[in-house]
Amino acid sequence: MLFLAVFILASKAYIPMGAAIEQAATIGIVDIADGKTTFRELLKGVEREPVAVLYDRHFPRNATGVALLLAADGRAIEVYTAAPSIEALRKLVPVYALRGERARLVVQRDLLLRTKTPEVAKLLREQLAADFKAMREPANLPLVLELFERGGELDQRAAIDVLAFIGDARAVPVLLRALKSPHKWVAIEAQSALDSHFPGNAPPRKPAPLNDYRRVVQLLERGDEAATRPLFLRMLDDREQFEAAIHFLPEWLERMIAAHPKEAAHIREVMLPILDRLARSDNYLWKEAAARTLRELRHPSTAPALFALLESRDPLFDRSKRIAAYALYDLGDPLRAAAIAKLPAGAFEAQEWKLYRLGEMRDPRAIPTLVRALRNGYPQQQTSTEALVRIGNTNVEAAMQPLLRDPSVDVRRAAMEVLFHVQRKRFLPTLRRMLVEPGFGDVQDALVYLAHLGEASDLKVLVPRSDFWTGDREHHYWLMTAIAEIRRRQR
Repeated sequence: MLFLAVFILASKAYIPMGAAIEQAATIGIVDIADGKTTFRELLKGVEREPVAVLYDRHFPRNATGVALLLAADGRAIEVYTAAPSIEALRKLVPVYALRGERARLVVQRDLLLRTKTPEVAKLLREQLAADFKAMREPANLPLVLELFERGGELDQRAAIDVLAFIGDARAVPVLLRALKSPHKWVAIEAQSALDSHFPGNAPPRKPAPLNDYRRVVQLLERGDEAATRPLFLRMLDDREQFEAAIHFLPEWLERMIAAHPKEAAHIREVMLPILDRLARSDNYLWKEAAARTLRELRHPSTAPALFALLESRDPLFDRSKRIAAYALYDLGDPLRAAAIAKLPAGAFEAQEWKLYRLGEMRDPRAIPTLVRALRNGYPQQQTSTEALVRIGNTNVEAAMQPLLRDPSVDVRRAAMEVLFHVQRKRFLPTLRRMLVEPGFGDVQDALVYLAHLGEASDLKVLVPRSDFWTGDREHHYWLMTAIAEIRRRQR
C-alpha cells in the first residue's frame, strides 16, 4: 500500500500518450481510495511511491483500475481513467520499448489495423499519425503510403493528413488515386492536399462560386476595404455568408457595423440569433468572435448573449469573457451592475480595465502607457495590444518598431500583432526579415502572418525551408500552413 499526496491543479497541459510512455519510469494499473494508492498491475518499471498526482476534472479522487504514469522521482506524468485509453496504453507500452524508428512504426501500424474497437483504434490512429509526423528517416515514408492502401476510411484520412503535413512528392500517386475514392471526405481531403502542397499534379477543377463573402476576402487581401461596404449590406440577406464573416472576419465586421449606424436595427436582427448560438458554444474561437461582434453592436438586446459568455468557467474562455464584461459595462446600469455582480470584486477598477478604456477613447496620448503595459504579462498585455490596434496611427507603428528586438519574445509577439493589424501589407518586408534575422520578431508568428499576407514571391523562400527531411523542422507546421494559404490565394 502506497500513500498518495494529492495536488489540485486547475488544468493540465495535454501530453500525447506516446510521449507520456517515454517519459514515465513507472506505469501501472492502480486503485486509489482517499489518498492511498495500490498497484494492481505493473506495465513498465518498478513500483514507486507517488509524490503527486494530477487531480482535476480528468482524475477522480477515488478510482479503481486506472492507469498511473510516474516519473523516476515519483511525480505523476499522466493518469488515464477511461477504458479505451487504458487499453490503448496496454498496447503501446511494449511498442515504445522497441529500438529503431521503423520497427516501432511498423508495429504501431499493424496494431491499428488489427484493432476492432473504434474508440481504441481512434487513439492508436492519433498516436501513429503523431509519430509519423515526427519521424526522421525518409525511407519510412512508404509506411504511410501502406497505411492508406491497407486501411479503412478513417485510416486513409489520417494517412492523407500525414502526407499533406510532410509534403514529400512520393505521396502524389496515392493522393491522385484517392480522388476516386468512394468515400467523400477521402476524396475532398486528397484534393485539398494536392492543391495546397503539390500544385500542378491534380486535374483542374471548377473554382468555387464567387459569392459576396469570397469577394470581401479578395478585396481585403488587396487592401480595398472601401469596396466591401456595399457587399456588407448585401450579405445581411444571406445568413450563411454572414456567419462565415463572424467566424473569420470579426475585425472587418466591427468596422462595418460602426460605419452603418442607420442600418443598426436590421444588422442586430440578422446577427443576434447567430451570435447567441456562438456565445453558448464550446469553441473558444467562436466565443471570442461572438464577444467582439456583440461589443460593437452596443445595444441592450445583446445582453443575454453577453451574460452567457460570462458563465464560462474554463480558463480557455477568459478572453471572450473579458470582452463580454467590458461590453456590458459600457451599456450602463442596470446591466453594468449585473455584470459587476458576476465578476470578482474590483474587476472594473483593475489596471486592465483602465487600459481597455484608453483603447476605446482612441487618444494618442495613451500610447506610452499602453506600450509600458505590454511588459506586464497576460491579461494586461493582451488588453494593451487590442487598445493600440484601436488607436492604430503612425505613432503606434513607430512605438512598436524597437519592441521587435525586445529580449522578451512575448513583447516581440505583441508588437507584431499590433503591426499586423495596423500595417497589413506594409508589414510584409518586416516579416520577411524576421525569417533570417535572429532575435528580430518571432519566426513562428511571422509565418502565421505570412499565411495571411504573403505573396507568390515568398514561396521561393518558404518552400525549400519547408522540406520535411532537411529543412526547418521546428517550424515545419507553420511553414506548410503559410505555403498552403499563399497558394490558395493564387488560385
